[in-house]
Amino acid sequence: MIKTVLTNEDPLITPSWEAFIGNGYIGQRIAIEGDYSHFDDTLQRPGFWDDRPFPSGSVMNGLWGESGLEYLPRWCTLKLGVGSGSFGTSYVSRRAGSYDEYKQDMNLNQGIVRTKALWSTEDKDGTKFSLKYQTEVYLARHDRNTAVIEMTITPHFDGWITVEDILDASMCDSFQAVWQKEKGQTISLTGNLGEKRREIEIHSMTGLINGEIPELLPHPYVEIPSIDYRLSDRGIRKMIYLQAEKDIPVAVRKVVGIYSDQDSIIDRAKAIEKLADSFMSEEKLRHDHCRAWEKLWHSRIETDNTELQETSDLILYLFYSQLEENRAYALGPLGITGGECWRGRLFWDGDLWMFPGINLLNPRLAKGFVDIRANGLKGAIGNAAKEGRKGARFAWESTDSGMEKCTGYEVNQVHLNSAVCLAHERYYLASGDEKYRREISIPILEETVEYWLERISFNEEKNRYEIKSISCPDEFSGIVNNNSLTNYAAVKDIRRLISFYETEGMKIPETWKDIIEKMHLPRNESGLILEYENYNGHTIKQADTTLLIYPYEMNLTIREINDLVEYYSIRTEKKGIMMSGVIDGIAYALLGKPEKLWEAFEKTGHHFHGPFKVSTETPHNNNQWFMTGLGGILQLILIGMAGIRQTAEGLKISPCLPQQIGELSIYGLFDKGERFNLSIRRTAGGIIHNLKPLK
Repeated sequence: MIKTVLTNEDPLITPSWEAFIGNGYIGQRIAIEGDYSHFDDTLQRPGFWDDRPFPSGSVMNGLWGESGLEYLPRWCTLKLGVGSGSFGTSYVSRRAGSYDEYKQDMNLNQGIVRTKALWSTEDKDGTKFSLKYQTEVYLARHDRNTAVIEMTITPHFDGWITVEDILDASMCDSFQAVWQKEKGQTISLTGNLGEKRREIEIHSMTGLINGEIPELLPHPYVEIPSIDYRLSDRGIRKMIYLQAEKDIPVAVRKVVGIYSDQDSIIDRAKAIEKLADSFMSEEKLRHDHCRAWEKLWHSRIETDNTELQETSDLILYLFYSQLEENRAYALGPLGITGGECWRGRLFWDGDLWMFPGINLLNPRLAKGFVDIRANGLKGAIGNAAKEGRKGARFAWESTDSGMEKCTGYEVNQVHLNSAVCLAHERYYLASGDEKYRREISIPILEETVEYWLERISFNEEKNRYEIKSISCPDEFSGIVNNNSLTNYAAVKDIRRLISFYETEGMKIPETWKDIIEKMHLPRNESGLILEYENYNGHTIKQADTTLLIYPYEMNLTIREINDLVEYYSIRTEKKGIMMSGVIDGIAYALLGKPEKLWEAFEKTGHHFHGPFKVSTETPHNNNQWFMTGLGGILQLILIGMAGIRQTAEGLKISPCLPQQIGELSIYGLFDKGERFNLSIRRTAGGIIHNLKPLK
């Protein structure tokens, strides 16, 4: 199993590249202090948050509003203070006091963030305080509704310590908060989020770790703590005042139950009873949590190259943290990592960039990407109908409804249709689920082809088929005619449906075969495929025409592949979007140029920041935990370096190992529902590989 632990030892690092935990349902950024993400909740940015406060870095999968995913109330707070317990209390933070012996670990193997430090401050009356504290935070991977925060405090003084459990409802449009003294002294928050008034319910039980019901029996080290509760227009807080003794540790546990209207039952009594059980049996909870993570890591990547190992571990950790089996969840560009941009809305990012790698390693987790498109088919048919066309046009930017949310020219990026169909085909190749293919995937393909037939026109003068007035992946180009990728994507979908119909003995319209034969792909005088009609060689935003090489796998000669990658790689925006170089790297693997493949991998390093290797869309913007690019890198490893190809006949392997790698192993590959381990290593006689089936 993996051993990667990423560590930050600088409590004042700027900007604050925060850690992340998730359990497939809920994601949460963890700040330097060890609790909730420290977005500035007084700062508002019209247009991004509709004049609402910034969120606290916590997002729930499937909690869709009209415009995107709704952000959760702040549930992760466990504030530690010293002093009188009155207005003058000093709270542990980077903004007050000083840190020594600071260390924060993000354990990728177990999905736990641990923070510890020696913190010192001075009260208003000149009294000095210092203490050591350690927090551990995790979202239970086996129990989607449960989170745990544990804090151990060792004061270097005699006096008062204040621990505050806060449920902050700033993100709620309306809420109710209650203190339930008879229920283990639990605080609860119920509220509504966004235009759809999505229901959310959070319960928190905080107390001393002493093997008894919280606060109701004496603690062996200190007197029974005094407790206070406060309601405000922002939520509810529970304050525990401890008369601490010098160098005597105090341990506090907070267990949180987080529910939404997606959960089958929101029964307050049952939720609180479960919370009490979790509090009292946290060791079992943690054990089951770690076992669930261990199971996920059965599908993993191992290599003798440290940089590649750390990167692949991080990528898989982030996907395993954000996807859940048997749920129609897909990820927007920033997933559920609490980012500011896009609010979880769905783009081609999921279908083309994130899905393929995870699908090879764990199709049950990846299935949400294809399920959410299937659920949104009605919306896609509606999008086409609004254009006065038949068939389905999958939205460039959508929620789970499938209805278009984009209002700019990018709405014309109809190449997304083919990315959706390509994902469904790959899911079938990994899972072998014939029933799903026939009942779900083929109807989507049929509606997509119907739409293509509406968009394709025949140019009688030039005896060719064309697609006009579209936007291509290179968004710098605006509206163009005959984007080569879009035109070929339409051909690929039609060819795929023809293949299915032929196996079923169904009649194929002659027009379809004529379209395949005569579809126009613009070329220059030397035969190079152009991005679109009259492309003049301008700088492009991201991979576009090179996508014909992969993932569309057009039948190109080695020379054509080389010409495409060499021509477009120097025209791609420097220090731009994370994924472009990934496609170049895969192309170089096909060309047998491992040194150029490794160069493409190393260029992605400019997008990682800080001790936790937080990825950003470009090297210079702040769209943190950019999952689209991470999905691209995962494909660079699996498709480029390991040389894995999904085919109807089974997995085909043609590795291309850069000199920096001696061994590369992929554990738990899927093909037609069967699992395989792939080992690749460099020997004196060359690179050898072994694909071994698992029982």
